[in-house]
Amino acid sequence: MVAVNKWDLIEKETNTMRDFRRELESELQFMSYAPIIFISVAEKQRVNQVIETAKYVAEKRALRVPTGQLNSLIADATMMKQPPSDKGKRLKIYYVTQVAVKPPLFSFQINRRDLMHFSYARYLENKIREGFGFEGTSIKFVFREKGEKGEEGSGKAGTTNALRVLGKKAALITLVIDICKGALAVLLGMKLGSYQIGTVCALAVFCGHIWPCLYRFKGGKGVATAFGAILAVNWQVALLELAVVAVGLGLSRRMSVGSLLGAVAFPAICCILEPEFIWIGCIMAVIVVIKHRANIQRLIKGEEPKMF
Repeated sequence: MVAVNKWDLIEKETNTMRDFRRELESELQFMSYAPIIFISVAEKQRVNQVIETAKYVAEKRALRVPTGQLNSLIADATMMKQPPSDKGKRLKIYYVTQVAVKPPLFSFQINRRDLMHFSYARYLENKIREGFGFEGTSIKFVFREKGEKGEEGSGKAGTTNALRVLGKKAALITLVIDICKGALAVLLGMKLGSYQIGTVCALAVFCGHIWPCLYRFKGGKGVATAFGAILAVNWQVALLELAVVAVGLGLSRRMSVGSLLGAVAFPAICCILEPEFIWIGCIMAVIVVIKHRANIQRLIKGEEPKMF
């Protein structure tokens, strides 16, 4: 935000403010997104607008865009204006995701970084501003070639990563697979052995999801897989856990809160409805909380994004 003080000392004509605004916009082209307010502290002219505008800009800096909507907008933008090319090779944008707020940071997965011209990046920035209303805040881009690791993908398995990178449909498929994976492992252990073997299988598939060797031990947080395992052991425990998670999600609109609340409540629920599973439940709960430590830090800072 740009606040021009001592406006009361300027001799004004019909278009004085408009002319001053145009001159400032020309000189401050590198921050054209910043709103300009002409004020006079001495005369108390538009002073209140400074606070109101600052609050508005702060909200926009903390705005988080759904991945599916973001990629739809970028797809439309590339249809309207074809990406640049060089020597027969054209820039390809595979997907985009927002990886941070304050200021908003967007990560682009592309085929070649050298093909992303500055002018085209500015075009995409303007489209994102128009589509989602990022008035008054800077927007940062990071461009990664396919296969490079980053905060948004980095090869990690799990529903959250699928939602962040590929959208809702892929996340739903991943969620179903994770639940089935946990349930089938326990059912197979019980079928071939005993209840005790089934509980060991529950812990094994849970840990295998969190630390998968095929993904260089970078897995998900294990919530969906744990739910599938519990569903196979005792459906009443699973439904009560689901209710606890739903309450946490509904009240906070943050999936991490629901998951943490479910993890904390899990040992107590097992103690009441499935005492033989209590030691496995305690281990799972502790691991889930540890895996959510980054979410806990963002919750403390007030930076954890809401789902809806």
